Amino acid sequence: MEIVSSQGEIIASSFTNESGQYVVPELPLDTYTTFVSTDNYLDQQRAVTLESNQFISERFVVTFITKLGSITSQVINTETKQPTQGATVTVLNDQKLVVVGFTDAKGNFTINELHPGIYTIPVTADGFTLETHR
Repeated sequence: MEIVSSQGEIIASSFTNESGQYVVPELPLDTYTTFVSTDNYLDQQRAVTLESNQFISERFVVTFITKLGSITSQVINTETKQPTQGATVTVLNDQKLVVVGFTDAKGNFTINELHPGIYTIPVTADGFTLETHR
């Protein structure tokens, strides 16, 4: 988990103990956002305002991801309307690299086993300009 200040600075980063608890002592007064993430569970976030002499207890119930998704598409040359073989398909989530794939002879690609979320997909190929889709 990470705690981020109202100015966007990471104030604390920690793992939970065997009981799923964490403690971050002596935080200055501010509004914080707590981000909770773990493999194979949906990420969560929650904002909280810390006031004078306050102890805050937050409970996060994480949801196990049972279904993974896929992205399938085709890359076409906009001028010739022909498929583009060997284009590089990069899949990003929050600007972090998830996976890189390539188009086949018919310009098709499929990226499997993706967690639910919003992905940005820049596609590049020699001799072409970059095009990105969300």
